[in-house]
Amino acid sequence: DFCNATSVDAATKIVTGNKNLLVYVAEGMSIANEDNAIIGDKCANLVLTDGYAFCAPKEFTATKASYTRAATNGLGTLCLPFAAKSVVGSLYELTSAESNKLTFTPVEEAKANTPYLYRSESSVIEETNATVEADAECEIVMGDWTMTGTYSVNVFGSEDNVFALYDGKLYKNTGTLTVNPFRAYFTTMGSASKAEILIDTPTVIQTIDNGQWTIDNFKAYNLNGVRVNANYKGIIIVNGEKFIMK
Repeated sequence: DFCNATSVDAATKIVTGNKNLLVYVAEGMSIANEDNAIIGDKCANLVLTDGYAFCAPKEFTATKASYTRAATNGLGTLCLPFAAKSVVGSLYELTSAESNKLTFTPVEEAKANTPYLYRSESSVIEETNATVEADAECEIVMGDWTMTGTYSVNVFGSEDNVFALYDGKLYKNTGTLTVNPFRAYFTTMGSASKAEILIDTPTVIQTIDNGQWTIDNFKAYNLNGVRVNANYKGIIIVNGEKFIMK
């Protein structure tokens, strides 16, 4: 944070081992860092790299914001410091929890500092004019369960009562568990040792005329939460409603 500095060498780039380093300078100053430089309260290009910790001690607005992470078909977790309306993949928000069952509902957009289940289809999430809050909390509490998003590297032992996501279910950690930045972990005040994850989908199925709209113009998913294209045949979910594509 160089906001109180009277001068900054605009020709010298500030570099550390953390690729997600933010550099703050006062309004009217210039700095050699092209990415992650906040001048006043504006950042031209926020570039977040997976695997590196992130901290924003002061709120700012990013003209362009991006987060890069290897795409995978498996179900994982996601937590971003900025809202993203154009996530390519499937997002699920925790909406209810019982002692050994957590229910998630598909959503179209990612809110800032909110943990989600996430099935990625692209390695990059991008947004424009994104607000990044300072030192935000990232928790959803449902019943005895808490889903916590993190921007740091967390190492848990068996005594921490943390649950790991594996093959669509949650299992209590019995060894050493590492949760990387931009992900989430689960804890419970109850006595469960594992928990089932359910994806809540609408119960009403509608029939449609293909001439009404083009599926490529919508985010459409099958019942497993995987995004599908116009060639898919069967039951799909579009904007929270079920349809049959023949």
